[in-house]
Amino acid sequence: SPQTEEERNRKFPEDIFRLVWQERGWFIYEYTDALPRVFLADSYLVLGDDQSILDRLFDSSHNLRTLVLEKEPSLRIEKANDPGEVRILLYGADEVTIETKTQGNTLLYLSDCYYPGWKAYINGLNVALFRANYAFRAVAVPAGTNYVVFRYEPGSFLWGKRISVVSLVGLVAVLVVLYRRKRNTV
Repeated sequence: SPQTEEERNRKFPEDIFRLVWQERGWFIYEYTDALPRVFLADSYLVLGDDQSILDRLFDSSHNLRTLVLEKEPSLRIEKANDPGEVRILLYGADEVTIETKTQGNTLLYLSDCYYPGWKAYINGLNVALFRANYAFRAVAVPAGTNYVVFRYEPGSFLWGKRISVVSLVGLVAVLVVLYRRKRNTV
């Protein structure tokens, strides 16, 4: 049965939901309190096992902008009055490039899935990639302007690339040998 406006307002309070579309009894709401795809964080805690991480994330008192990491970053993260700026420059299926401008060392959070094979680079240098908030990615970013690249480079892809290059070189060598033999027999 269709809900009354009062029932919808109780389920979807206007302070955190915004009605973006409605037609013939169908309603679509935007959750306005959602975390952005990418943000800078100066607050984190380290928990070592999956259950502890999940318990913390589902604790209603936990602020999701306080990242939960499995390991301590090697860079000392500094509390900042000004969080800095972050901007996505390129967003592709296997590469994401982000520009950061910060006063101090901070954590860059990307709400894309953490998965083996993803690598992180800051200004061209390979850096540690952290699993943040159980399933997402984060890197420790030094103060200043930086370009952070997340690139999917699984070992299987690199091996496939090497095998392809060796195969191509072998094919060219065989063709050269066959061409010379044919030329010498004529």
